[in-house]
Amino acid sequence: MRLQILLRKPYRNPEGVEKTRAALKSLGMEPTTSGAASLAATVDEKTAESVFGSSPQSGEVLPIPSSLAEYVESISVAPRHIYMEG
Repeated sequence: MRLQILLRKPYRNPEGVEKTRAALKSLGMEPTTSGAASLAATVDEKTAESVFGSSPQSGEVLPIPSSLAEYVESISVAPRHIYMEG
């Protein structure tokens, strides 16, 4: 599943992004892309259950693990893409 991670303001810089990426990896998540204020990551269902205590649903806001609390303002499950037919 894909996660959207909003960084706390003091970590919205290249050094903060790298610290957050390392913290995500230590929990078994795979950081993918990053922007000025956020990161995206992927996580398998088993790891998500272990880290968040349940199997998250699309759009759900998740509890922030203590090891990420310094860096992260919020974590949510990215909604699935809906492809429009033309």
